[in-house]
Amino acid sequence: MIKYMLRLLFPLSVVVAILLASSAIAQADPATDTSQPTTSEDGSAAPEAEMKLPYCVQHLVPVSPVVARQGWGLSSVQEPEKCFSTAGAALADSTGDPSLANVSEATAGKYLRGEMPKTADGRLSARATNRPLGTDYVAEGYQPPYKTWSSTVNCSATNAFLITYVGSDWNDKISSASPNTGTGCKNWDHFVDLNLGGSYKNCGYGYIGGGGTCPNMGTFDNKTSSERFIG
Repeated sequence: MIKYMLRLLFPLSVVVAILLASSAIAQADPATDTSQPTTSEDGSAAPEAEMKLPYCVQHLVPVSPVVARQGWGLSSVQEPEKCFSTAGAALADSTGDPSLANVSEATAGKYLRGEMPKTADGRLSARATNRPLGTDYVAEGYQPPYKTWSSTVNCSATNAFLITYVGSDWNDKISSASPNTGTGCKNWDHFVDLNLGGSYKNCGYGYIGGGGTCPNMGTFDNKTSSERFIG
């Protein structure tokens, strides 16, 4: 009987030993150890995600001023944002004018800040099909990375723009903002909460208290979560 039991236990002990060995290998193998951050060749921790390209554009669809004032309902953001490696490429996309694709970052900045000639209806060139409404920056003094909000139409008695959430890459990161004059969007409100909640700062070019621009956000620095463009 004892010999018979030993014959049964021997194969079982081999299986247990194999399982224990496999477990030890898996714990020692960094490829199977998800508890530790992935490291680069120099031993430093690798970033969780690749950094976004610095010049971004978000195209907006208009909503009624009634919807924009109430702060909830149909958002003007109906498609993913686009980000580019050069300021010229972003400007070409935000305006719909391919001829602007090769302008320098300095020139693109002048366009976005309203320092270049434009058409009477707010387009930055005669060939442009879109209008940049305003640009948000992550640093004071209009320094990139930045995000330009653009549309095919201006603010009017029937058109406004509601941004119920600026996006995870921009939430609580905006430090300056430059509006595009001539778009009819005289008020550009930056709210501290989603869906136009909480207090806000007006960076619209027609708002007397805002001075027509926001080279810094003051006490609203790094607090913007939602926005509104309205006449």
